[in-house]
Amino acid sequence: MATPFRRLPLFLALALLLLPAALAVSVDVRAAGGKAQFKNASKYSGWVKEMKQAPKGPFKRIRWYCADGTVHPPKAYACAKRGGGIQHGEWNDRTVAMRRDGYYVGNVIAELEPGDFTGSKADLDQLSQVLVERFLRVADQGWIFRGARGYRGALQAEDEEATARKVMLAMLGDSRWRDPARFALIREAARLLPLQADAVSALEVRQLAVVIANADPGFKNLRAKIHGFPDAEDAGRVRDHASRKGKAAMKAQYAKLAADIDRMYAPQAAPALLRLATATKSAAFAKSLRQGAKLLGAGASETQRVKIASRAMAQLRDQFPNEKSPETALLLLLTSLQLEAEAYAAGNVLVSKISGTKRKERLEWLGEGASGLYGAGFITQRHRQGVVESLKRLTKGGSVSVNTYREE
Repeated sequence: MATPFRRLPLFLALALLLLPAALAVSVDVRAAGGKAQFKNASKYSGWVKEMKQAPKGPFKRIRWYCADGTVHPPKAYACAKRGGGIQHGEWNDRTVAMRRDGYYVGNVIAELEPGDFTGSKADLDQLSQVLVERFLRVADQGWIFRGARGYRGALQAEDEEATARKVMLAMLGDSRWRDPARFALIREAARLLPLQADAVSALEVRQLAVVIANADPGFKNLRAKIHGFPDAEDAGRVRDHASRKGKAAMKAQYAKLAADIDRMYAPQAAPALLRLATATKSAAFAKSLRQGAKLLGAGASETQRVKIASRAMAQLRDQFPNEKSPETALLLLLTSLQLEAEAYAAGNVLVSKISGTKRKERLEWLGEGASGLYGAGFITQRHRQGVVESLKRLTKGGSVSVNTYREE
């Protein structure tokens, strides 16, 4: 039976099918944050459009911010006698006005205070906005930081990464962040904050393909392929285009895209499981992780990879509240993201072969994908069990009417 989802990656198809549940989670997070701001929305929307084109983005100049509270022009060792400090862009007047009205734009991760996101008054609204902006920076060619990417000193990667880690460890040291209701938010924080400098996401691959296609019209068909029907062989296709029809000035961009695709599809989950097995203090959990790593080793089929990775994601979510060490809990979240990438890559291969599969096999994929969605925090255990029960009714043996099939 052909479906509207047949051409979508497995997890994306499931996410669309179960979107109401995912939206319920996001609404809960907003409610927990407490404040929804819409003041001056029309005016600020125009400002955002202008910032996206501005050479300095949300900033007006570079400054040193010293530990003693003083601010200084950019010069060598400006904070050396003031307890140290960090250098980054200073917000322009429009950015300041938007932030005053509750729109947290132009976020400098290095300036975040870990204490703002812990305790009974944790600012979940600000954290959510920081994460949305991190997403937009990847999805929209830098968003309001588009021009600032070439503005030297606007952000310092090492300061951003160090503070992001401090924020994550502070949250993971707060028992409130082990509440199942916050799992999706803390996991997205692990995904979107600058914790893994070498991580490659499918979103980044697609965005780079867009950038290349905008500069090289001959790349547009391949860009469409990478967006709609991605697979591991796309890396070879990019290299082939670069060598035969590519623009010489874009050689580095073609090479980066091909390398990023290779990295995205390279097996990463098994080593991550072994690292987590070494870190956890649960012997039973460690044993299970090692078994999963072994099964994900060489020779595992795409079906097996989706099954093992998705079930492991679910197991990690269940184990998350029990990992009391903030460092181990962070490693667990990062491992969960690696497992998601494994399932995504294998699922893309399965979807590319869907026309030759039977309905029963597709239903099995959906069942495993539901475990992955639960492990990602998109659905609850009750939602997951509902999928399992539905699939049981469809595969219990005997014939199933078309109406029953559609209803389930």
